Order: sequence, then structure tokens, then C-alpha cells
Amino acid sequence: MKVRSLGAAALAAVFVLNGVTVNAAVTKEDRRRARWAASYVVGTQNPDGSFGFGSVGATADGIVALALAKRGGDAIDDAFAFIATQDVSSLGDIAKVTQALIATGRDPHDYQGRDLVQEMLDSEQPDGRYGESSTVFSHALVMLALAAAGAETGTEPTVWLGEAQCDDGGWQFDEPSDDDDNKRCLSKSDPSNDFSTSDTNTTAMAQMALVVSPGVYPGVDPFEFFRKMRDKAGRGWGYDRTFNVTDANSTALVLQAYVASGKPLPDGAEKALSRLQYDKCSPKGPGFAFTYDDADEDGVLEKKERTGPDAYATIGAIPGLLEAPWPYPAAAAIRDDAPLGC
Repeated sequence: MKVRSLGAAALAAVFVLNGVTVNAAVTKEDRRRARWAASYVVGTQNPDGSFGFGSVGATADGIVALALAKRGGDAIDDAFAFIATQDVSSLGDIAKVTQALIATGRDPHDYQGRDLVQEMLDSEQPDGRYGESSTVFSHALVMLALAAAGAETGTEPTVWLGEAQCDDGGWQFDEPSDDDDNKRCLSKSDPSNDFSTSDTNTTAMAQMALVVSPGVYPGVDPFEFFRKMRDKAGRGWGYDRTFNVTDANSTALVLQAYVASGKPLPDGAEKALSRLQYDKCSPKGPGFAFTYDDADEDGVLEKKERTGPDAYATIGAIPGLLEAPWPYPAAAAIRDDAPLGC
């Protein structure tokens, strides 16, 4: 298989086709669910303005989720105020903040006296890797953020990412595949100390990055990897072979990869994600559970076995609900959070 880039000239078309406002596959019910989820995210915002577990990356993800749902304008302002007080120095954080700025109509070329786009471009190494020791996941994030910014890049980063692929069609979070790895990127010489193998999250981000970056790289079909990794009980996806129960974040990312690549979504995949959301008038709020706890170990994942609603799971689920893959364009008119009307 060849993973083909659409190139910079087609980037605007990708935005039009995949933008949340025009994606015909997204139903009114999906949009309503996204608004409920956004309301939950706003309600769980930390006192300092951060989202989720309070990191720069999680907060930037929260901003993007609210922008896609077109809700939470004041919460977004508070979140940016939090980020302004933090050390935004890792490439992954720079990429996520860049995408958050673009999604909300802000300028990543002029962020607190910094040109974040140029900083990412300047980090490219001779072999195409962004950053001397960045993870595969961060490299893909940078590729996507640069695509969102419309930056001109060469083909070297695409080739580097393509060559980082594991032989099973996935990518692992930390390092590219090498000769010491088996097909799942597990070290053959020291497997007990290798904690990272091919996973759905990194694979989804890598595939989305390859779709919108210049260059063509012949690789293993990642959708065969997704097919094999699918959770038969929950009908979604878990993180990897060890943590393989359907979770909201992983399922959303895989759905985004399918949409970005123009692939039809597998039967039941959308329902697998929406089933993790609590009702809008639930006492727990309309957030998403991260996953299931099959307490009776019968192999059947029932709604009553969902874990409690979780802020970061909800943040991750919103782009999947809206079938909106990276990179994200600027959202139209972001409103303040609206009451749910329970």
C-alpha cells in the first residue's frame, strides 16, 4: 500500500470536506452530543483554567474540543490564560498549542513574542525527524500542526515517519522501528524492558499526518492493524494489545484516522463511541466514560459497567463524535457555553 499525501494545494479542500460544519456524515444527534460534552468539559475546568489533568497538552486539547463544538468561549480564554503561565517548550506542547491557536482563530506566528511555526520548522533534523529525540507521537503532532498552519515542508519528515512504522502496520509511541524489534516493535533482545509497542493512538496520529503531508511512502496498511486491534466486545478500540478494552480516546482517534483517509467507518464504530457518553441530564453529567470495568468478567460490556465520566476522555471524544480529524481549521463563531435544558 502507498500512503499518499494530498499536498499543500489540497489542504484547503481537506478542511472543507472534513470541517465539522460541512461533514455530511455527522448527524444532528452527534452535534447535540458534542454540545453536551462541551458543557461537561466547561463544568469540569480546573480553577487555574486548565483542563483534564492540568497539563499544557491536555489544556490545548480541551481548547480544540470546545472550538470544534463551538461552545465555551469564556472557558477557552481562561485556558489560554493558563497556558500563558506555563513552560511551552516540548515539541508536543508546541504542536498542540499551535493547533489550539489556529482552531480558535489566533496567530501561532505571534504567540507571546514567539513564532511557534518557525520553531517547529527549525527543529527538523537532517534525517527528517522533528527534534533530536522527540517521540514518534510528537513527530506526527508537529507534522499535523504544520499542516494546520499551512507551512511548506519537505518530504523528509514524511519518509522518516513512514520508516518508523512497525511491521504489523502500526506505530509505537516512543521510537521508530529498528532491526531489534519484532513486527509489533517489541525489542527481541530485551523484551522485559520494552514498554512501548505498536498502539492505536500513535498509529491514528501517524496516519492522519501522512495524509496531509507532502511525499509518498510505501508502507504496511494501518487499517489492517486497526481491524485486528478492534475490541470485539465494545466494538471500539483500546490503546494496545495489553490495554485492549474499548476506550473513548482511542476509539475517537481511530475514527478520525478513518475519516482523514476517506475510509468508511466500520459498522458499529460510531455507536461504540457514543455509548460511552452519559445522558445529558445524568446526575454525573453528560461526560464520557474512559472505558468499561467488566466487573462480572462475563465478556459483555454493559452501560452500567462504564467507568465514571472523565474530563479528558470527554475532550478526546468530541472530535471523534464530530468525525473531525487533525489538522483542524479555524472554527466559526464560538459561543459561550449554553445550558443543557434538563
